[in-house]
Amino acid sequence: MGLFSKKTTSENNTNGTPSVQFGRYTDRHKTSEQISSWDKSLNLYKEKKYIDAYFEFLTYLRDPVVDNVKITKESDKIKFEIIQGSKIVKGFASNKEVVAEAEIASYENKPHVAVMRKLLAVNYDLFFSKFAVRDNLFTIRFSAPVQDASPPALYASLKEVANQSDKYDDVLTDEFSFLKAVNTDHIEELSEQEKEIKYNYLKDSVTSTMTRVNELAEHDFAGARSFLLLQLTFKTYYLLAPEGVLLDDLRYIQGIFFRRDNSNTAERNHLMIQEFNNILKRPKEEILKSIYKTKATFAVVKPTGFKAISDFIYDEIGKLNWYRDNKYFDIQQAVCDYIVAYAEFFFGMDAPVYDFFEIYWKTTNDKYYKELGFEAGYYDSSSQQFKQSKIENDINKIISSYKKKYPHIDFKTHTLKYDNLAEFSTSFLYEVEKLNLNLK
Repeated sequence: MGLFSKKTTSENNTNGTPSVQFGRYTDRHKTSEQISSWDKSLNLYKEKKYIDAYFEFLTYLRDPVVDNVKITKESDKIKFEIIQGSKIVKGFASNKEVVAEAEIASYENKPHVAVMRKLLAVNYDLFFSKFAVRDNLFTIRFSAPVQDASPPALYASLKEVANQSDKYDDVLTDEFSFLKAVNTDHIEELSEQEKEIKYNYLKDSVTSTMTRVNELAEHDFAGARSFLLLQLTFKTYYLLAPEGVLLDDLRYIQGIFFRRDNSNTAERNHLMIQEFNNILKRPKEEILKSIYKTKATFAVVKPTGFKAISDFIYDEIGKLNWYRDNKYFDIQQAVCDYIVAYAEFFFGMDAPVYDFFEIYWKTTNDKYYKELGFEAGYYDSSSQQFKQSKIENDINKIISSYKKKYPHIDFKTHTLKYDNLAEFSTSFLYEVEKLNLNLK
């Protein structure tokens, strides 16, 4: 885990820090023991010692902190359960085959044509698995002979089963009321206090952003409106860590802007605004169904080299200059928030980047973090005062903790600007963009 590790419970860590879930699970923090198990798995598979190979493979998947994988080794097979969000992938591996299946939802009497049609369409986009019907259940299933189930191939296959089942269970039960959720006992409810804080944050953020967007001319400030809407989308994704229908809504909203069609920016903004207004109209109890605790095994996003992240920051941060020069500081801040939140949504980043971004989030959302139980940290929004020494001390702690792995890592704290939040955010991202994460 990183220096500022993200866990999935709302209880406190042993150091008194609330263990609130942010963003999505990332598997970039494998331990040396897990990496060793992966190497053993590859070698054992080459030797055709399949049972032992798959045991090491599953050990590689098991995060000792999250406790996300259960393994039962027998003489002729290995049984396993893999948690991915709201779903559990169950299966076995033998000397002949590997089989895995996740139950999506149950139905009475017979499968409904509308559900069958929807899942059949999704099947065309799957590479390793297929949605299926069994015993009044909709499931997603993978099976392969051991000759086709090398550790890399098995990883990709199980990841598809896990992510697709986690994506579609809540979506289907929300769209089709006659379907029932199954195998959800492992899901942990948040405390009523945390749910209330997250719901209020969502409602207040959407309301204030819609107000600001409507103040800006639809065509003259189309770009500014887009930044406000997109940063709201991706910040909600990171700060609330939603599941189910709300997560699907956020995926859909960002897809509106980035899809390739003939619509212009103003038209896309209009569609995004409509979707956010629909969220505001949704009953509170429906929203809260998407806010709960999960464990995970597979990252949703692929690992991304730091150069791609650095290039993205460089390209996007230049877009705030006009707003900065013309004193639209809230739009300048929105651009910075968009950059960080977009990266959290789309990139599987190196551990130091996550830790630097955690400082960014705690600084720019101090009220929210305080309500969740974090100690007064880097910034006080009521007095608009920074705690400069704490910010810079924690940045230096990150540098020191990763110096062995990244010998050239550097963050010039003297370049940070504390004039206002937007200037701090901009100067902070300039330094993140210039991090040197070369291993040699």
